[in-house]
Amino acid sequence: MYIKHIKGNVKEGVDTPLGPRTLIVGDNGTGKSSIINAIELALGGFASDVNGRGIVKKPSDLITLKNTDKTDKSKLLQATATLNDNGVCHWEVKKTPKGAGRPTHAIPKGLNVRFPFQEVKEALTGSADTARQYLLSTLSIEEYLTGAPENVLKELEAQTKAKPTVSVGDHLTTVAEIAKRRIRDTKAEIKARSISKELLGKGLIPTTKEAVENAKAESEKFLQAIMKQGKAVQSQDVESARQRALMYGQSLEEMDKLLSIGEPQAITADEHSFKHILGTMSEVIKIHTERGDTSCLVCGGSLENVATSEAIQEILNPILEREQDAVIYKDRSVRRAAEFKRLQDAIAQYEALKEKFEQTGTDVDIHLQYTQARKVYEDLKSNWNIQLQLRKLEETHQRQQDLLKESEKLKADAEKTAQEALREAIDAFEDRVSVFLPTDRKFVLDLGKTYCRIGMSKYNKVRYAVSGAEYNMLILAIAAATALETDTFNVFIPDERAYDKYTLWHILDALKNTDGQILITTTELPTEPHPDWGLVHTTSIPF
Repeated sequence: MYIKHIKGNVKEGVDTPLGPRTLIVGDNGTGKSSIINAIELALGGFASDVNGRGIVKKPSDLITLKNTDKTDKSKLLQATATLNDNGVCHWEVKKTPKGAGRPTHAIPKGLNVRFPFQEVKEALTGSADTARQYLLSTLSIEEYLTGAPENVLKELEAQTKAKPTVSVGDHLTTVAEIAKRRIRDTKAEIKARSISKELLGKGLIPTTKEAVENAKAESEKFLQAIMKQGKAVQSQDVESARQRALMYGQSLEEMDKLLSIGEPQAITADEHSFKHILGTMSEVIKIHTERGDTSCLVCGGSLENVATSEAIQEILNPILEREQDAVIYKDRSVRRAAEFKRLQDAIAQYEALKEKFEQTGTDVDIHLQYTQARKVYEDLKSNWNIQLQLRKLEETHQRQQDLLKESEKLKADAEKTAQEALREAIDAFEDRVSVFLPTDRKFVLDLGKTYCRIGMSKYNKVRYAVSGAEYNMLILAIAAATALETDTFNVFIPDERAYDKYTLWHILDALKNTDGQILITTTELPTEPHPDWGLVHTTSIPF
C-alpha cells in the first residue's frame, strides 16, 4: 500500500502524485517539507520540523502551516492523501480567534499507519536507558535460547511471567543478578550457621536420648516420694505466717485508734432540708451576680441587703463537714471489719503451720536427693536439645552449601547464555539492518549493561562517532529492518540530509525493498536515476 496522491493547503499548497518510493528534489524553500507535512497530517495528524520543533500535534501550532495566500479565503488547514486502492485519508482543523478548533481526522476502517523512522528516532535520541531498552526489544534473543541450560530457562520463564513487558535480554541480565544475590545471601547464611554451631557446641557434653529419659525417671521417683509424704513445713513458713498475723494486728490497732473518737452525730431531717434550701439560695445568688440583676428572679423582691454566696456557704460548712465525717466513719468501720477477718484467718494459718511443723519437721534428705536428680536431668536434657539443634544446623548448612553450588552454576550459566545469545542476536540484527545500508557500509551495535552505541563500519573500520547524515542513515536502516513483516502501513519519512550524489544513489538502492512507502527529500539528484524510485521536483508543484 502507498499514497498515490497528496493534496492540501499546507504553506504554499501541495498537489502532487507519489509512488511507493519517491525522491523529492528541490532547493531549500521550494516546498519539499510542505509535501512531507501534508502527508504527516493526512495520515498521522501531526507535523514534523515546524518552526524548528520535532513533532507537533497541538492544533494551535499546526494551524500556522495554513496557506497564507490571500486568494485562500478558507479558515481550514487541510490535507488529503489518496491511497493506491483509492482509499482516502483526510485531516483538517479550523482557525479560530483563540488559535484552532478540534481537528477532524478520517482514515479507511482497519488501516493502521506507522511512521517507523520517527519512532526509532524518538527511542534512540532519548535517554541512554530508553535507547538500550528499545534496542533490546528489537533483538530476537529468544531465538538463540534453544540450547540454554534448564536452570536458566526456568528462571527466565518466571521473570517473563512476572514482567512480560521487559525484554528477554534484560530478563537474562536479571537472572544473573538474582544468582549473584543468592550467592551473597547464602554465603552470609553459611557464615552465620557456622558461628552458631561453634557457640552451641562450646562446652557440650555428648549424651543420648536414653540417658535423658533415665534421669527424668529418677527425678520423678523422688518427686513422687515427696508428694506422698506431703509438703514439708519449713521454719521460715511458720515465721512468715506469724509476721503476716502481726502485720494485720498492727493494722487493726491503728484502725481502732481512728474509730475511738466515736461516731459523729448524723444530720437531722431538718438540717438536711435546711442544707437543700441554702444550696438552692446560693445557686440563685450566683445567677443574680453573673447577670447583674437588681431584683430576684424567683420572688421579684429587691436584692439590696441580700446575703452573699460566701455568707450562705459559711452557714452550710458545719453541716457539710458533719455529713462528710459520717461517711468517713462508716467507711472505716467496714474496712475494720474486713481487716479483723483477715487477722483471724492469718492467726488460724499460723497456728496450723506451727502445729504441723512441730509434728513432722522436714525431710531434708529426700528434698536434697530430688534437687540433685532434677539438676542432672535438666543438664542432660539441655545437652540433648543442643545436640538436636546442632543436627538441624548441620542439615541446614548442607542445604545452604547445595544452594550455593546451584546459585554459582546459575550465575555462570546465565552469564554465558546471555553473552552467547546476545552476541548471536546482535550479529543477526546487524545483518538485518546492514541490508538497508549502502553495500560498502555495515551497521554495528555495542550493547552493554548500562549503555548502548550504534555506529557503522566502512572498509572494516568501526566508527561510533558518526556524522548527522550517517546517523540519519542508521536510524532509517533500523526503522526499515524492524518494520518487516508487519500488518501495518509503514510510511518512512527520514529527516533531510545533505548526501553526496554517489552516497544518495546507494542509499536509494539499499532501501528499494523497504516494506512500506518511503519518501526522501534532498537538494541533490543522485549520480543517475534509480529504476525503483520515482522522482518529484518541487519546482513543478503549482504555487
